[in-house]
Amino acid sequence: SGHSRRSPPHARHRVPSNPVQTDLRQHIERNRARHESSELETLRRRIAELESRQRAPEEPPQRASTSAQVYLEADSPLTPELTSEPVPGKVKVPQIWLYDGTSDPDSHLGHYTSWMDLHGASDALRCRMFSLTLGPRAQKWYHSLPPHSIWKWQQLRSAFRSHFIGAQVCLIPKESLANVTQKDDESVKDYIARFNDRVRNMEPCHPETLLVMAIAGLKPNSIFRWTLCQNKPNTFQEFFARA
Repeated sequence: SGHSRRSPPHARHRVPSNPVQTDLRQHIERNRARHESSELETLRRRIAELESRQRAPEEPPQRASTSAQVYLEADSPLTPELTSEPVPGKVKVPQIWLYDGTSDPDSHLGHYTSWMDLHGASDALRCRMFSLTLGPRAQKWYHSLPPHSIWKWQQLRSAFRSHFIGAQVCLIPKESLANVTQKDDESVKDYIARFNDRVRNMEPCHPETLLVMAIAGLKPNSIFRWTLCQNKPNTFQEFFARA
């Protein structure tokens, strides 16, 4: 027929490939492979580094340098025999108020001694832990002691007491209670509160003596005093309860 036939698709002429484009694609593929290989190697090194850190033992905590330890020992008022004795792990710092140098030193020593007796502390341990119970002013005194001048607790105790003896509380004689009497316009509770204030600052006194003095100080013609004389309380605490 007069119509021209079209060639089937597979019979068409193919465009020959460009050698330049082929080389470029191959170059890109090689670079990509090298890049992936490099990233994989870097990742492997990081994993190995992390694993080695996890396997490595933990470093012990840093200690004070030897020179610092020597300085502290040389500066301490305690002898090396005292400072070298280890502190048992079971011993706790005394749970008492820090001594500020303005209160009774005997009271502080009493609280400290009771705490250390409770824990069975040795003579050396009493010396080593005593400074932990001192406030800034008393710490200044402690560190002013000559180096290595203290070799036993009794010596440190005496030095502390002698230095702060001026802050010792002077107790009121018990005979002064005879001067504490109920005022005309004073209630029983106010009188007892004032009586107690005097007792707290007074030298030790037998409870029965306190009871007699407290009743004697009431107003002579008060109903409360008359009631107490009719039915005398047995203890000082019972007297307070009935007031």
